[in-house]
Amino acid sequence: MRWPAVTTCAVRAALAVVLLATTFGTGPLALEPEAELPLRWEWSDAADPGGVPGGKLRLSIGARAPVESARLAVSVPPGIDAEILSRPWSETARESLAEDGTRRLRIDLGRLDPARLLTIELRLTAAPGAGGVVSFSVRGVRVDGRPQRSATGVAVGQPGQPGVVRDGAREFRGARSSGGTR
Repeated sequence: MRWPAVTTCAVRAALAVVLLATTFGTGPLALEPEAELPLRWEWSDAADPGGVPGGKLRLSIGARAPVESARLAVSVPPGIDAEILSRPWSETARESLAEDGTRRLRIDLGRLDPARLLTIELRLTAAPGAGGVVSFSVRGVRVDGRPQRSATGVAVGQPGQPGVVRDGAREFRGARSSGGTR
C-alpha cells in the first residue's frame, strides 16, 4: 500500500520539528542581554585583586547606540584611595565628600559612539585591614531620547567586617535596618 504524497510530506515535516525540538530544546539556554551601556572591568596587573595594595583596574565603557551627555560617577568608600591614571576625557573630574567619608567623582564623558570603547585606568589602594566596594555608574541619553544607565561594583581590600570566631564558627554582626518593624 502506498501513502499519499501529502501524508508523506506531513510526516516528514513533523519528524523535522521533533528533531529540531529535541536537538535545540533539551538543555537549558540562558543568554544575558548585553547592556545598552556595557561597563566591563579587569585588574590590569598581576596583583591579587582581593586587596593587594596598588592594584590597577581597567574600566571599559562602551555604547550599543550613540549616547549623548554621558556622565561617569565613581563612589569610593573610606579606607580606599583611588588615583585616575588615564584621562580619556577633556573635562575635569568634580569631586565631593559625603558625610560618611565616601569620595564621589563625577566625570562628564560627552558623546559615546558604538565604534569607540572608552578605557580608564585607576589605581585602587586599600589601607591594611580596610576595604569596600568601589561603584561605577554611567548615565546618558540615546539620540532617540531614551535614557540609559549602567552600573557595576568592584570589591577592593577586605570589604565588610571581619567577623568574630566563636566555637569554631565565624559570626558576623547583622545589618541594622533604617526603618520598618522588628
